[in-house]
Amino acid sequence: MYLYDTNTNEVRLLFDGETKTSVQFCPDAARVAIGCEDGTLYVNGLDGSLWQSKSHKQRIGVLEWFSPHVLATGSKDNSLVMHDIRKNLPVATLNNAQGEICSIKFSNNWMAAGDNANNINIFDVRKHNQLLQKYSTHKAAVKALAWSKHNSNILLSAGGLEDKKIKKWNIFHDKEVKNVDVNS
Repeated sequence: MYLYDTNTNEVRLLFDGETKTSVQFCPDAARVAIGCEDGTLYVNGLDGSLWQSKSHKQRIGVLEWFSPHVLATGSKDNSLVMHDIRKNLPVATLNNAQGEICSIKFSNNWMAAGDNANNINIFDVRKHNQLLQKYSTHKAAVKALAWSKHNSNILLSAGGLEDKKIKKWNIFHDKEVKNVDVNS
């Protein structure tokens, strides 16, 4: 994996080795997280620093930053792990998923995670990732999630090929408020 610096037009090797399966820049752009096929997570600082964790047994398919120091990873091993990169151990490991974790998104103190078993799990990050709600109405893997920037209670979810639906959820009222067949 290479990093291109638009200011200097320089290209430098950032990471070499294992098969990369996910990548995500930190919100402060000082680090990049890289998930690998074997379940290893690397966090490369653009200053040359390297942090790593082997907290999954299989590929890391999705990464999402909660803050500049806290990162969530989802894996084919059905687990979701919260990492504080200032520490050497995972902060929390959630094994609620019934399938591979396909999507993760944060909104304030909530985390939504979609899995390959057609579920959306909503966790409260303030309460040690306590499961608040579970939605199971998609007919295929939940491949994409997005929280509203205007209303933190609103979550959009998109199912895979067998589903072809985008759903709008009101988390505060614990209900689906809209279901759109996108036919694609």
